Amino acid sequence: MIIMCFDQLDNSNRLIPDKLIPVPTYQKYLEDGQVWQIASKYSLKFRASSTDRQAWLEFIIDNETVYSDVVTAGSEFDYYKDIRYKEYVDTNLTIFTTNISSVFLGQKDFIILKDSELLQQIS
Repeated sequence: MIIMCFDQLDNSNRLIPDKLIPVPTYQKYLEDGQVWQIASKYSLKFRASSTDRQAWLEFIIDNETVYSDVVTAGSEFDYYKDIRYKEYVDTNLTIFTTNISSVFLGQKDFIILKDSELLQQIS
């Protein structure tokens, strides 16, 4: 299945065919300001983009921003956390990771994420 996303319409609000971008369903499309509810208490928000094709992302747990970063196309967005056991600490355990496939600027700015993974903590 292919989902078609676009941000360009002609003056009559008809699609301009060469402006369509095929997005396979394993990728995630987010518009500026949109929140992706990844799991019950985990979400990712696309806050803004800049003219140099950078995107500001926030990783949110239980409605609280725990990490934010500015990313570019081709980079990764990763949230790490230390896990503590009796007399042992494991650092840099990846809780969430995603690859930034593309950053688009236009009437509606959007990004495309791929290969996203979430490690949920078991309570």
